[in-house]
Amino acid sequence: MFLCHGPTFSDRIMLDQQTLIDEIQSVKKFKVGSRVEYEAGTFDVTDPVNILENHVDTILVVGEIQAKQDSLEGVPII
Repeated sequence: MFLCHGPTFSDRIMLDQQTLIDEIQSVKKFKVGSRVEYEAGTFDVTDPVNILENHVDTILVVGEIQAKQDSLEGVPII
């Protein structure tokens, strides 16, 4: 994951699931994307990471899909 600071991006950062949920709930926006090779801080940004909440869990999903568990298509898992 990278943080956007105006027109530039940070180095990679790692967030655990709860920290990511907290950041999204605090109105920060996260999107899936990839760095464009040989173009420094240029990214191809695609879908947003969203939170779905039900009576049991808080679920992270990419895009506007409905899911019963985390669905982070395109997000690298380390």
